[in-house]
Amino acid sequence: VRFNITLPSEAGLRHFETTYLPHKRGGRVIGMTASAIDITEIRAKNDRLQVYEQMIESMSEGVVLASRTLPEEIHYVNPAMERLLGRSASEIRGQELLRFAEAPYHHESFAAAVRQELGERDAFRAELILTGASGRRIDAAVKASLIEMPEGPGILYIITDVSSIKEAERLAQAERDRATFATAAKSRFIAHVSHEIRNPLNAMLGYTELLLDHEQEVPPAMREMLSHIGGAGRGLLRLVGEVLDLEQIEAG
Repeated sequence: VRFNITLPSEAGLRHFETTYLPHKRGGRVIGMTASAIDITEIRAKNDRLQVYEQMIESMSEGVVLASRTLPEEIHYVNPAMERLLGRSASEIRGQELLRFAEAPYHHESFAAAVRQELGERDAFRAELILTGASGRRIDAAVKASLIEMPEGPGILYIITDVSSIKEAERLAQAERDRATFATAAKSRFIAHVSHEIRNPLNAMLGYTELLLDHEQEVPPAMREMLSHIGGAGRGLLRLVGEVLDLEQIEAG
């Protein structure tokens, strides 16, 4: 007979696995041998392992445990990784991580780079584009670190889906590109319009000044009108110059 018992002690509760072996004679039990093994530390370790397992199982990031030796072989994935790839754990186990990555990643060179980097530092970080079972492209941030597994030395991958962040960055970059294009187009338009306005204005002002230079030949009433035309033209020319200056300030 085998069962566990818990007994109090000065250091707290202790857990024992007890075994009872009956001694029989003539079909009757005449005695019994009992033994007990203190399993307090083993039970505490198992409790901690259960807590860690529950934490990993409930993580929103994907967790992958793979062999350290090459070729890489995945031994464990958590539910978040299954959801991320749209594949069951049985479909993922036994594969290498880059089996689910887009080209142009070269599996052997990447796996070797991870192991080389982990030989020199505590963690390795990279970005990969993974492919889900449905064909969905997944921008993933990958952090790798060394870990000891029951199967031997291994690598722990923590994989975060950053697709929404990358999409926001792409949209922001597209907006910046459109704004840059619009600014450049506006600058070209203003420069062109200013040139088209300045040329006839300069011609008009030139002819106005030429006529005013011949005061004796121009009637007083016409001289006054020419003066108004010249003043208005110079004002418009200054306005065009101020628009160009403002555009240069906005363009930096």
